[in-house]
Amino acid sequence: MICSDDCVQLWKGADVVQRSVWSGVISFGLVAVPVRLFPATRRRAPQFNLLHRRCGSRIQYRKWCPRCEEELSAEELVRGYEYARGQYVTLEDEDIRGAAGEQTGRIDLATFARLSEIDPVYYDRTYHAVPERAGRRAGALLADALHRHDRVGVGHCILRTKPHLAAVRSGETGLLVQTMYYPDEVTEVPQVEGLPGSMPAAEEVGDAEREMAAQLVTNLSEPFDPGQFSNEYRGRLEELIDGKIAGREIVIPPERPRGEVIDLLEALEKSVEAAEDGEHRG
Repeated sequence: MICSDDCVQLWKGADVVQRSVWSGVISFGLVAVPVRLFPATRRRAPQFNLLHRRCGSRIQYRKWCPRCEEELSAEELVRGYEYARGQYVTLEDEDIRGAAGEQTGRIDLATFARLSEIDPVYYDRTYHAVPERAGRRAGALLADALHRHDRVGVGHCILRTKPHLAAVRSGETGLLVQTMYYPDEVTEVPQVEGLPGSMPAAEEVGDAEREMAAQLVTNLSEPFDPGQFSNEYRGRLEELIDGKIAGREIVIPPERPRGEVIDLLEALEKSVEAAEDGEHRG
């Protein structure tokens, strides 16, 4: 079966008009900026369904009770928290909404910090904050102040019934809101096997190696241009799918052999030479 270009474009994720996921107010001091939030990122990888290999039918996921041996409707389900093996306490939707707190529709900025003071590990999802007509002037002033003073506002909000820590900062198009992980949601180094003590102290590394590493980083430094990066895996996967849709035979290139481990200083020297040759050729 040959699929049309429109069909191929559909699975590739054609651009669609985005709808706001939240509307409310960003407040700091006595200033309020009414905004709507739109997702600033999206995953573009092809989405797959599981099929029955024999007949090609899409499989179903049923809400099945093994004790009663029957399929259940949504009204018959309740959330349960397993506090001990096989022991659950149940929570109704009203309980969860009550724990989330009052739906104020506000992002109250409690403090402003330097952008460099927040480790990127705390950031989760990013949204464009588009001011409503009445809040455009205040929104522009907030974005300008954050940009000129290299600051980010941090506060609490409830997004889709779930409380979040949120950061408000200035972006190229205006205000950005980024949901954040709370401190106890960020994995501490001692909890990760192999991290403590795995990195040698700077004084344990030879001076020649340190200088060579610094030179390599300097030679390879340039302004960040996101356009120079592409998802090669997604491109190969889309090419594979297009080929299968068109009935072409697909040849998967063999995996490149892994390079042998060589002396660290020798590797740095060769890397620096290659980087310098690239600059001279450019």
